[in-house]
Parts: sequence; C-alpha cells; structure tokens
Amino acid sequence: MAELSEAITPGAVVETLAARGVVISERTLREKARRTGACRIIGRAMFFMPDDLERLIDAMRPQAVAIAPQIGRAIQTTKPGSALEEARAKLKALKEQQRRKSK
Repeated sequence: MAELSEAITPGAVVETLAARGVVISERTLREKARRTGACRIIGRAMFFMPDDLERLIDAMRPQAVAIAPQIGRAIQTTKPGSALEEARAKLKALKEQQRRKSK
C-alpha cells in the first residue's frame, strides 16, 4: 500500500514550484494532472503521490518533432505557444507550393 504520508496537495505543489521560481496556477496544475492522469482523486479531493509528480513533469516536456506531410519536412516544436508558429509555417509552405504550380 502506498505511504499516505507522501501525499501532497495541488496547493502545496504550486507553493513548492513557486519557491523554485516556477509560477503556475493551481487551476492549471489540476487541469494538466487530470488530462495526463497523473493524480489521485477521491470525491472532489485531488492529491499527488511522488510517482504522480514524476509522470506529470515528464508529460509537460515539449514534443521534440512533429511531421507535417504537406510541407515534407519536420517542424521543431519547442514551446506550448509554437502551434501558431507551426500553422504559419504550414500556410507559408502551402502558398509557396501554389505559387510554384501557377507558374
């Protein structure tokens, strides 16, 4: 059986991260934990065990490479906001393709 003395609340995780300079809201932490399944929930109460926190941190790593078949090359994804950059790159490549076809 898991050692319940190792259980930690989302609020305590947020405080610990903030003390180390990582600012994240409790709401965002809870959403990511639910999405990845890296938490324990009993009723409305959520808590983490040490292995949950490791899984959650691993799940927050940025994706290394996403393949874009329309462009025919890999797009490097380095931050959560890069979806916009990826979409712009795809649009630019598609416009370039259309321009070449029209010549």
